[in-house]
Amino acid sequence: MLQLKNDLQHKIKEFNLKPESLVLVKNSAIELLADRKMKPRYLGPMVIICCLKGEAFILAELDGSVWQNKVVVFRIISYLAQKEISYEKEVK
Repeated sequence: MLQLKNDLQHKIKEFNLKPESLVLVKNSAIELLADRKMKPRYLGPMVIICCLKGEAFILAELDGSVWQNKVVVFRIISYLAQKEISYEKEVK
């Protein structure tokens, strides 16, 4: 295990993902398409709403619409914004 960690030390990245973080989501639906060069590889930026067990996340778009499906951690990369965006949660 230690050998594997040393071999992959430059490839393994641990992002500190928490609610309200901005992320990009890998568009895995285009991997088998013939015209995938013209499609976006990543979707987003998205906002993490909550973290679930098993390293899954519930995400929302910046306009507030929540994705219905959970997204696993290997499809997510951290988005580095130039300035911080604040938003207010609506309570209904």
